[in-house]
Amino acid sequence: MNEFIEKIYRYIEKNKMLLDCERVVVGLSGGADSVCLLIVLKKYIESRHLAIDINAVHVNHGIRQEAGEDEEFARALCERMSVTFTACHIDAL
Repeated sequence: MNEFIEKIYRYIEKNKMLLDCERVVVGLSGGADSVCLLIVLKKYIESRHLAIDINAVHVNHGIRQEAGEDEEFARALCERMSVTFTACHIDAL
């Protein structure tokens, strides 16, 4: 396993971040950082055989022209990973 991922796993365990947890909600923009977070958490939960559901939430503000593409990318990623996905549309203009 990657040393960086091992460090994240140790941090989760040291700080008891998922102790007595039934659900984790990940804000998923579709950018590299939130995608990495989702993947690492999913793999951690699976590797430890934890009974924790992961839900991803994407907020589409509709500000950027690519907002629809970001939402579809996030939706497709969650579908491939068997993660519950919710998209919220907010008129931020």
